[in-house]
Amino acid sequence: MRILACSNSSPASVAAPTEALRPDGAGGLVPHMLSLLGDAPGDWVFADAAPRPRAWPTEVNGVGLHPVVVSPDHRRQHYETISIDTLQRLFHYLHDTGTDPLFDAGLHAAWHGYRAVNLAFADRLATVPTPSVVLVNDYHLMLLPGVVRRVGLPDDVPLVYSHGVPWCEPDYFAVLPGPIRVEILTSLLACDRVVFHSSRWRAAFARCCDAFVPEAEIDEDHVDFRGRRTRLIVAPFPLDTAGVSRLRHAEGTRRWSDTLARRAGGRRLVVRVERLDLWKNHLRGFAAYESVVARHPGLVDEVWLLAVTARPRYRSARHLAYEAACLAAVDRINAAHARPGRPEPVTMFGLDVPGNARERAVAALHQASVVLINPTYEGFGLVAKEAALLAGDAPLLVSTTAGAYEELASTMTPVDPFDVVGTADVLEAAVAGGASPDARERQRWRERIRTQTARDWMSRVLADDADDAHAA
Repeated sequence: MRILACSNSSPASVAAPTEALRPDGAGGLVPHMLSLLGDAPGDWVFADAAPRPRAWPTEVNGVGLHPVVVSPDHRRQHYETISIDTLQRLFHYLHDTGTDPLFDAGLHAAWHGYRAVNLAFADRLATVPTPSVVLVNDYHLMLLPGVVRRVGLPDDVPLVYSHGVPWCEPDYFAVLPGPIRVEILTSLLACDRVVFHSSRWRAAFARCCDAFVPEAEIDEDHVDFRGRRTRLIVAPFPLDTAGVSRLRHAEGTRRWSDTLARRAGGRRLVVRVERLDLWKNHLRGFAAYESVVARHPGLVDEVWLLAVTARPRYRSARHLAYEAACLAAVDRINAAHARPGRPEPVTMFGLDVPGNARERAVAALHQASVVLINPTYEGFGLVAKEAALLAGDAPLLVSTTAGAYEELASTMTPVDPFDVVGTADVLEAAVAGGASPDARERQRWRERIRTQTARDWMSRVLADDADDAHAA
């Protein structure tokens, strides 16, 4: 099988065809693509929006590289204005609908730029040898499926769209203008498969199709539209366990482990690991810890809340304000609860610290006594699988609105991400030793996580394709 993968994200640049492809940063998509293309070499079409286009080799280890050069104006419209400030916020329920999004002439112009980049991907795809399957990734490219058949993709080549973030309910999706939401949905219904990380996101997508595409016929796991049956699949990404294992035993991770152990000073670690994305819910997590130490002031000598963080690649004014609010919350808690001669109770670590962010994260998870993962809404959240693998039998406190909770619920302690008092109660119980998982169940899941592969993921996505792809 030869895969043609399409994504906004790219691997790190490489200087020569003999070098291995590498992730360009932390996150789930690029390592997943590298695993897929390592198992079944193919081609990768991706955006190159650098001020000066990079000198990409045409092939590395059997993977053909096909950059789509995106101009600065189109990058701003496609990536910053539409993909991040509009669609990412939409799917994570982050718009303040009293004021945004404001689909004025400027935002409509940006939508034309978003469409232009998707069309450029289609043109680039037309130059690539015919694959066995086309895999389109994420909300940056939601219009690509609707045009890709028109540029010569044979009808018998399966077309798959993988959605890595939540999908919102129809009433919220309706903040998009009618023509735009219909353009998105009908484009995705040109696919043979649309893949989600959780059944709740699949169900929300089906309800949007039911609400806004009257000609579509909706069932729980498929949509029939214009002669094509689109299967709706739930298939969470596997963890790159080989990569995690390498990081776990890396010299840099060992150094970070030593550093964190010194800074802990014998205290147990409550660990959270994530970028400063707006949906990660740091502020309510900090407030929950603050509530716990207010109830039990002596805990500051026993428990250290360590937030291992990294900045997102693109930071809007809202991101900057969120970062400032997080830093202010940490300062407030430390000012109120620090003890003379003792380390600070809360640390937000990593923003301006040089070195490998993934090594820091792995070191922290391995030392954790409790792991808190409390996003408001999350497509999946691979850190939950990393924690299940690395944190032994430490309690994993996970939002029920995270996609990971559905798959890993039997090893997790549920958290209501909006309820600070409820989160504090769960955290207090975990710190007191009352929220430990079933050790045998956790071990079963560790073994399952270790055996999940990108190849298995693709097989699950394409199962019964010959029978169902064009059954409508």
